[in-house]
Amino acid sequence: MTITLPRSDQHEATRHLLESQPDMLQEIKMLKEAISLAYGHLWHINTEMLAPVALYPPDQAASAARKSLLTVMTTTERRSAIDAFRLAREGEKDGAN
Repeated sequence: MTITLPRSDQHEATRHLLESQPDMLQEIKMLKEAISLAYGHLWHINTEMLAPVALYPPDQAASAARKSLLTVMTTTERRSAIDAFRLAREGEKDGAN
């Protein structure tokens, strides 16, 4: 089923998209930066005393990663992410048995 908008509505929709594009691009940029920073913290976890990089305990990395993501996620989004992880984790446990 195809819905055709009247020409004036099409122009209005196009104008709205063009006007909101800079805001959307800025939001995408902020999200990517937060995700990249969180990933970087998690990637640098190191508990090996003889490793050629500084020690970075998992609890410290997890805390820093969460802090980075808190800046770009709403409470509802965080709850959804936590619930999704729990469901995925339960699925992994069920599959292991």
